[in-house]
Parts: sequence; structure tokens; C-alpha cells
Amino acid sequence: MYGAAVRNDSASGIRISSALDKFNGIYVTGKDSHFTLTDAQISLSGNGSDDMSGIGAGALVGGQATLTLRHVRITTHGVIASAASATAGGTLKVYDSLLIAHGASLPKVIRTGSGRA
Repeated sequence: MYGAAVRNDSASGIRISSALDKFNGIYVTGKDSHFTLTDAQISLSGNGSDDMSGIGAGALVGGQATLTLRHVRITTHGVIASAASATAGGTLKVYDSLLIAHGASLPKVIRTGSGRA
């Protein structure tokens, strides 16, 4: 992390990359918690698991916390892998950033009323 700075309430200049499923690049939670991410890149290529809970999002905020993104590029490739998500009373603020969620093909699932595929 050359040139990167990480503190309790902020980070700048970081690069996060992962191909794991159900992985969040950054996750901020906790009532009245505030975190700012600046001049950063997040690149994820795994699948998420639940779009309502944000599992697999590049940036996730919940639990009444606030996440601010400034000059951040987030790119995701995967099923249910959003670029950014706010849940459970979380506040997401995005400024001068690029958020890209490419998606992916759903796995083939065949169901019948009899339980046979």
C-alpha cells in the first residue's frame, strides 16, 4: 500500500482486490460510526449471497453508520455483487466516484413441483 493511509475514521490511497464469494471490499457498521474512503480502488470478482443485506458489495454500510466515498472507483463482477449498498439505517455518501457492477450469469437451476430436476 505505497502512499496509503489508514486511520480509525478514514483511509486513502488503498487498493482492495478479491475473487472470493461473499466478500465486501469495505464494511462500516455501528451506530454513529463515520468512515471516509478517499482516492481508493476496489475490484471484486466473486458472487454475493443476498442483495438485501449487501453481502458481496464493493462497499457496504449498515447499523446506522455513515460511509463517505470520495474519488473512489469500485468495480464488481458477480451475481448479486453490487458496487455499493446501504442497509439497516446506514447512510452512503458518494462524491466524484465511479461505481460499476457488471453482474454475471445466474447458475442453471431447474426445479419442478415434484422435487426432481
